[in-house]
Amino acid sequence: MYRREASGEARVALVGRLRPKRWALPKGTPIPGETLEETALREVAEETGLQARIVERLDEIQYWFVWAGARHFKIVHFYLMEMTGGDVAQHDAEYDVVEWFTLGDALRALSYPNEIRVVEKARQALGEAPETGGLITGQTAPSYTPLVPHGDAGDTVLLAIDVGNTNVKAGVFRGETLVATWRLETHARRLADEYAALLGVLFPYAGLRLADVQAVSLSSTVPALVTTFRDLTERYLPNSAPALVVRGGGTEQLGISLAVENPAEMGPDRIVDALAAARLYRLPAIVIDFGTATTFDAIDADGRLLGMSLAPGFTTAMDGLFQRAARLARIELQKPKSVIGRNTQTALHSGWVYGYVGLVEGIVARMQRELGGGACVIATGGLAGEVLDETDVIEVFDPLLTIKGLRLFWEMNR
Repeated sequence: MYRREASGEARVALVGRLRPKRWALPKGTPIPGETLEETALREVAEETGLQARIVERLDEIQYWFVWAGARHFKIVHFYLMEMTGGDVAQHDAEYDVVEWFTLGDALRALSYPNEIRVVEKARQALGEAPETGGLITGQTAPSYTPLVPHGDAGDTVLLAIDVGNTNVKAGVFRGETLVATWRLETHARRLADEYAALLGVLFPYAGLRLADVQAVSLSSTVPALVTTFRDLTERYLPNSAPALVVRGGGTEQLGISLAVENPAEMGPDRIVDALAAARLYRLPAIVIDFGTATTFDAIDADGRLLGMSLAPGFTTAMDGLFQRAARLARIELQKPKSVIGRNTQTALHSGWVYGYVGLVEGIVARMQRELGGGACVIATGGLAGEVLDETDVIEVFDPLLTIKGLRLFWEMNR
């Protein structure tokens, strides 16, 4: 949904939730008998309070999700719409707020990479010039156009790689603009050739090739894979400088202070998360990373990473229970209808979700007291969504916090 200002500038409407803060594009589910276009117009009217006309079809995104214990496949169709009337104050209760953004601000505010791609396509369709260089996107492998002219340091193509215990997250930046993100399986015995082959397949879907990459910023909680990705950089990224690796005990500038007993043992992902929290949000801050483990990082008002609290991850904890309790059958995660379970399965659902919510709220409350209160609570990580809707202690959800922190780390040390 867009409108033109008197100056001719285009603005787009985003829907948002305030706690945790998330911005998204309006969308919804068809009613039987509706066409896709009728659904789009109805859902936009309900969620934003605005009427519109469809200008053209923009894109579609596809993904899998789990609900009520079953795995579902979803396709979302996006249309470019021009506002014809209405008032954002009349939006329904599904979202907390509806606001108008410039296209540049919308690209920075959106929480999900696929929707960033959609807004970039809208920018191109509207003929709006990018603020700091446009994204290059595509659904199929395109004919190659150089992404960055040689020598244009302001638009350096950076590959940010975060190697976790379960997933490898990769993101490509052009300057400050995030172009694409991917998630791969972590496998300590996988070779540089194999990871290069995977990236070589994925890059063309974002209008890229490996030779575009000019710099690499790397964090890894799996020591064996540091050498693997350094080897990948040297052999498959001919135009890139050597990989810049985040280390707690290194000589690189971190942008924060490590006020812990042994800085060398601080996880590199913890460092870049704290850096991103300090630069992109406010201090003091508590960063919760929901992954294989759930970590709570405490950063004080002076930008010192004081330490952390470490708990088993959302699924890791239940895996241990299922392995040790012979009579408990493994279940699929789903939202419980009530805290009091009336059978073993619903009791497990309740303990799994609400028990973890209690853990999060309890640790956050204690950290807030030790930090003096008022800390910005930021959630990230692949499993954060299982907790977000059940608590109000999380202020910001940024699923790309670590990738953004890697870019900031590279900028400080290039």
